[in-house]
Amino acid sequence: MSLSIRPAFLALALLTGCLPLDGAGDVSGDYTVSYSPGWDIFEDGAQVARVQSGEGAQVQLSEGVLVFDVLCSEADATCPDEALWGEVEVAHPLKQETAVIEIINRDPEVGQEGAILGGLVAQDGAFTAVAGADPRCGGLAVGTVSGTFTAEGIEEGLVAWSFGQGCTVGDLELDGELRIEASFEATLSGADTEDAADEVEDAAL
Repeated sequence: MSLSIRPAFLALALLTGCLPLDGAGDVSGDYTVSYSPGWDIFEDGAQVARVQSGEGAQVQLSEGVLVFDVLCSEADATCPDEALWGEVEVAHPLKQETAVIEIINRDPEVGQEGAILGGLVAQDGAFTAVAGADPRCGGLAVGTVSGTFTAEGIEEGLVAWSFGQGCTVGDLELDGELRIEASFEATLSGADTEDAADEVEDAAL
């Protein structure tokens, strides 16, 4: 369940004028990510469990038992902290004034180092990036990363995968919708908090 896809819709949307060009100022930098223990599991919108995989964790769904370890990038990894990026770089591929950002994996121990997610950031610092879709589900499985940039880093971070009806997760074919979430925070390395706070405040005016 590693994050590794850079969506092409960003470049297409820019060319067709579909994206807002007012970003939150300069949110670029290196971030250290820390995840809350476990994943929250939702079935048809209702939370059914909180699990931390790596020890044969199982979740009872209406379709049957989901062995949660199959969703980790490594069989013996403890999700989410050992299976998702712990060090990232945020960059503006065009200009800092635009809404387009890139989140780049700088964790040599998880996933493909240098892999990129494309996303958008609003003037208030809120952002969403697309983590890719599972082709086995015909576009019915989509991953996202969201949160809010602050002077010190990222708050209210959320990694989420949504699987639609008909998707196969592990050995189960879903009769309804399944959503898996992990929350996180991130610290900006070497942040000048006073200057960064002024910049975010000015961009929101």
